[in-house]
Amino acid sequence: MPINAIPTVADVVQLLPVAIDIIEQIITEATKKKVVRIGLIQWQMRTYKGLDELMQQVEYFIDSVAAYRADFAVFPEFFNAPLMAKFNHLHEPDAIRELAKFTETIIDKLKQLSISYNINIISGSMPEVVDNKLYNVGYLCRRD
Repeated sequence: MPINAIPTVADVVQLLPVAIDIIEQIITEATKKKVVRIGLIQWQMRTYKGLDELMQQVEYFIDSVAAYRADFAVFPEFFNAPLMAKFNHLHEPDAIRELAKFTETIIDKLKQLSISYNINIISGSMPEVVDNKLYNVGYLCRRD
């Protein structure tokens, strides 16, 4: 087709897939993140009356970090340890096994928070019992 020629419908239809590919490439390049923001949460150990109070504190920090448009909120290892206070009468391994009973609920709540605050959450390690074996595990709760 000559440079000054008016394109026909057939010409436009033929060029459409190429144009779409170019537009998609431009959008992909434009939307690639150049910076990743990570919020490292410094956790002060304090006593909590229960899981709800602990999760209020967790949400406070997630809200704060998300306000800075962070991509990740990272909690420290055993940030849930204050919940072990009510098991002080037990031997340490038994107390940690009791603490592990909170892990699933905490992870479920972190998943909800990651979506509602649009932030990926790295849980920090928590105890988990699988097949009567105690593990120290961390979770990535994705915002999508």
